[in-house]
Order: sequence, then C-alpha cells, then structure tokens
Amino acid sequence: GRQLLIKVKHVMRTGNDIPIVKMGTPLANTLVEMSKKGFGLTTIVDESNKIKGVFTDGDLRRTIDNGKDIQSMLVDEVMSLNYKSISSNSLAAEAVHLMQNSNVYALVVGDDRGHIEGILKMHDLLEANVI
Repeated sequence: GRQLLIKVKHVMRTGNDIPIVKMGTPLANTLVEMSKKGFGLTTIVDESNKIKGVFTDGDLRRTIDNGKDIQSMLVDEVMSLNYKSISSNSLAAEAVHLMQNSNVYALVVGDDRGHIEGILKMHDLLEANVI
C-alpha cells in the first residue's frame, strides 16, 4: 500500500520536538532535555547544528555504573560518537529495517552535510502504519 512510499521526512519530529543540546552542556541539563522530550536520548550538536553525538538512557546507566559524578560532568565527556542516522528522503520502510537491524528505537535524521533535521522514533512509524 501507500504506507510503503512514506518518506522519513513525513513522520520525523522536527523543530522543538527534537531532543538537542549544544556541546559543553552540563550532564544535569542534558538529562532535563531528555526527560522533556521523552525519546530516551538527546542529540549533541556544535554551534552550527552539526551532529556530534548522542547521549542515551544506556549511556546514562553506564556513566552511573562507572561511578562518574553526573553533577559535574559535561555531556561531551560521556556522549556516544556512534549513532544511527538516516536521510529525510529515505523511505520510512528503510528506517524500520535499520532500526530492527541495529536494535535501536530512534534514528537521527541528518542532511548530507551532517546538520540535524529531525529525529525519528519507532513509535512514529507505528502510528503512521509503516510497521
């Protein structure tokens, strides 16, 4: 059906819905952003909105398990440089495939220069009947 032709840009979250913090943000503030947006992760960008990494619930658990002081740390020190991303022009079905193969529930949507355009949640794909 038509669902197979839906592109990522039609179902991704954009603007204020994107969990996003700048490099140099204290970890405590990063956690506030994560809680507010409810994705289980946040993206980290530089001054020109280029994606530098992500910080996930899993990264938070590892940080705490390693005995780090989350009050005094910056997100840069503990963010993941590895994250899964997809183009906004990709088919949503490709996003599903990537999520399943990578075992992730959210994808960063970036343009070809590495700037953030949106974020895509498994839940959004379910709601759009792509899955």
